[in-house]
Amino acid sequence: MEGIKLAYTKNLERVIFKSDSTSIVNRVRKSKLDITVIGHHVKETISRLNFFSEFEVKWIR
Repeated sequence: MEGIKLAYTKNLERVIFKSDSTSIVNRVRKSKLDITVIGHHVKETISRLNFFSEFEVKWIR
């Protein structure tokens, strides 16, 4: 979330976000219906990502 806030503050339009959590990356990429607590956070994250004209979420080791 902090990376999204920073990119938003800097008015960036095209961004790549990276995470070492495969679970989070997969949930954001697939964004299917998920009624768990983490699903709520993923939905909120995706709504914030939609501000950018282009974004990508990548898994890193």
